[in-house]
Amino acid sequence: MDSLDLIRSLQRRMPWALARKLFGALGIVKSQGWDSTLAAIESGEPLSDDVVAKLKTALDDHILYGEKLVRFYELTESEAAVLRKRIQSEEITSGLISDRFPLLLPQNELEKHEFLDPVPVGRIIRDEDTALVFGAARRTTFRVPLDIEFVPVEARDYFSGYSELVGIRDVRLQTLDVISVHTTKPVVEVRCDFPEGMTGEALAVSIAHAHNFISETIGEERDALNLFEAMGKMFRAKDEGTVVEAAFTTQTASIKHERMRRRRYSLREEPYHMAGREAVQDALEVFKLAIRWDVEVQEGLVTIPEAFFSSTVKMLSGKTPPVLYDVTISGCLSKVDFEYARSRILAYV
Repeated sequence: MDSLDLIRSLQRRMPWALARKLFGALGIVKSQGWDSTLAAIESGEPLSDDVVAKLKTALDDHILYGEKLVRFYELTESEAAVLRKRIQSEEITSGLISDRFPLLLPQNELEKHEFLDPVPVGRIIRDEDTALVFGAARRTTFRVPLDIEFVPVEARDYFSGYSELVGIRDVRLQTLDVISVHTTKPVVEVRCDFPEGMTGEALAVSIAHAHNFISETIGEERDALNLFEAMGKMFRAKDEGTVVEAAFTTQTASIKHERMRRRRYSLREEPYHMAGREAVQDALEVFKLAIRWDVEVQEGLVTIPEAFFSSTVKMLSGKTPPVLYDVTISGCLSKVDFEYARSRILAYV
């Protein structure tokens, strides 16, 4: 497999902050950002077979664990066995995406297709987990934060009342979504590609397809695990990770949304937040939470996986108990950091 094809596929999937750590661990030359690093690799000495093999593993890992919106389904042992059998035996036919898997379609080829339905394109086995990968392509929009410095000086006063500038970018995107089943455990995971900036509406097809696949296989509708209460429990567990964002209501009927500008510090320890919680006797109802952990995935290589739970304040005012089926897990380089974040979430379910 060509090393440049591998790196170009990684470039379209992996945030540079993660790629920089990966390349450093592999001894690959790195520069300022993806484009200049790719140019340096193209003009340098060919990569060794060992490094190319490790890049292939890194691409497989990112397809399985990188920048995902995740749902957990709890099945009975017999249901899990039926689903496991289908995932292990589902036919993978020749096609536009499957013929290149795990490499992505070249962008110029992808631009020719407005939409490609999800189809099985490959299987990846990691220890006791077998994952069936579904490839799709769609036209979607990304929210891209804009720097005020790019706005002409004479026009900046017009934006003075705004806290954030965002551009909407129309793109063609190839997604690789995963349904993963364990050899013995009955909890099944759906992991849909959800890179930063992608709008939630673009996920609707992926989520519906995975949900239908599971329901059709086990013969009945099954909701994913409800993570809403777990979100609140994690927020209150003072030794659980680093909280970098939270939104909540208070008993005084106010709505608060707080973020840490320095995301290495925990919101739980921020003086203003601590004083506010004490003033309302910790009577908070959380509906949005971002929490991070430091994980050593191998000696000398530390990543910072983040779990982001995103609900709405309307969920707290309904007549039925609030539900949240999804959590976004980002910043993962391998199974090690993804499994750590996953285990911390499920510990509170």
